[in-house]
Order: sequence, then C-alpha cells, then structure tokens
Amino acid sequence: MRVAGLDEAGRGSLVGPLAVAIVAVRDRDQLALRELGARDSKTLSPGARRRIAAAISGFAYHGTVLAPHWTVDASTRARGGNLNSLEAAAFAKLIAGTCPDLAIVDSPDPRPGRFGALVTSLTEGMNCGARIIALHHADERYAVVGAASVIAKVARDEGIAIYSSRYGDIGSGYPHDARTLKFVDAWMDRWDDYPYIVRREWATLRGHRS
Repeated sequence: MRVAGLDEAGRGSLVGPLAVAIVAVRDRDQLALRELGARDSKTLSPGARRRIAAAISGFAYHGTVLAPHWTVDASTRARGGNLNSLEAAAFAKLIAGTCPDLAIVDSPDPRPGRFGALVTSLTEGMNCGARIIALHHADERYAVVGAASVIAKVARDEGIAIYSSRYGDIGSGYPHDARTLKFVDAWMDRWDDYPYIVRREWATLRGHRS
C-alpha cells in the first residue's frame, strides 16, 4: 500500500507564500521516515530541516505547491472563500497527481471530518480513488505527514530567502517576528504603502498599523 502525508507551512505568515507539500512512500517505509527524524517542522532547526528534506528526497516521492501572497489575498477576498478552501484545493491537486492508496492530511479545520470531505470532493473526477483522512496534529502522529511538513517548510524558507535577497532582511515573515514587523514599518514609512510581498488582507497587518 502506498501512503501519502500532506501538510503546509506559512499559513499564518504575514509575508511570503503558503507552501503545501506531499510525501508518498510504501507503508513499510514510514518507519524509515521516522528514523530520519521526519516530524513537525516547527520542532526542527533550519539546518535539520534541510538535512532531513535532502534525505527524504533520496527515497520518497514528494511534491510541493506554492501559493504566493497575492493568491492568498485573492482567496481571502473571494466571496465564500477562505484559506481552508485554498489549502484543500492544493491538497487535492497533489493527491490527484500522486494517487496514493491512502492520504493523511493535517487538518486546519476545527472539524477534521469536514475538511477531509472537502478534499475528497475536490479529487472526484480526477481519476484517483485515494482514501483521504484528515486529522489534527497529523504531523506529530504520522512520520509521513511530518515529512511533508519538513518539505513544505524548506520550500517556504527558500522562498523567503529569495525575498530577503531582493528586499533586505524580512525575518521569518511571521507577524510575531520583530524583524518582519520592522521591515514592514520601514517600508511603509519610506513609501507610504505596504511592501508588495505582504498579505494585504491579513487582519494582523491592519491591526499592527492601526
């Protein structure tokens, strides 16, 4: 049986993309992922994430979807749209492209069953009959989801590094990061506008500047 794990990185960020990733392995290879140290990426240092991601790439299939800041903003503005629906669509795309027997998804919805049903509905008609299970904290419970968390975070970190090379030190991109807030404030003070790379629809941005 082929098992896939899916997770995201950057959901709550103020700057930069939302990264969604899938890792797929044979069921018996999940133990190997755990031995590599694949787990919730937030518990790992940047260097450890890069090392584990490189090791995952050596024997497991993986894929990533990057939703840039303007796509996140558009999803937020859309009538009836939200970040959960954007994330579900990205998960469905990755699942359909991989077509595992089982896909375990880290759910952002307080009702995981509802999120799982949404992802399942989005994969209908894509010639993929994967069984989809959505769970809270799946990256802590399943190594294959932890592996996806690592791949997603490394992809997002690379995106942030590219922005930093163009715009200067933007920090991690999260609203709790003083360097990120300093970057936003300095840009606003100089140009009387938000930086192009921020999520303008984020309440944390408006609240910070109010």
